[in-house]
Amino acid sequence: MTPKIKLEIVTPDALTYSEDVDMVTLPAQEGEMGIYPNHVPLMTQLVAGEIMVLKGGRSEYLAVG
Repeated sequence: MTPKIKLEIVTPDALTYSEDVDMVTLPAQEGEMGIYPNHVPLMTQLVAGEIMVLKGGRSEYLAVG
C-alpha cells in the first residue's frame, strides 16, 4: 500500500476538509510547493491561491484565501 498524507484544512469555524491523499500542492509565501508522504516537517505561511490535491490518480482543486 502506498503511503498517504492526512490532509486537514481547518478554518476558525470548522474542519472543512479531511482526507487521506497522495500529494498536495500549496501556494506558499516562498512559492508553490509540493508535499509528498514522508516529507520533512515544515511550517510555512500560505497565501491566497489554489491547493491541488492528488488522490487516487485524480486531481481536486480547492481555493484558499
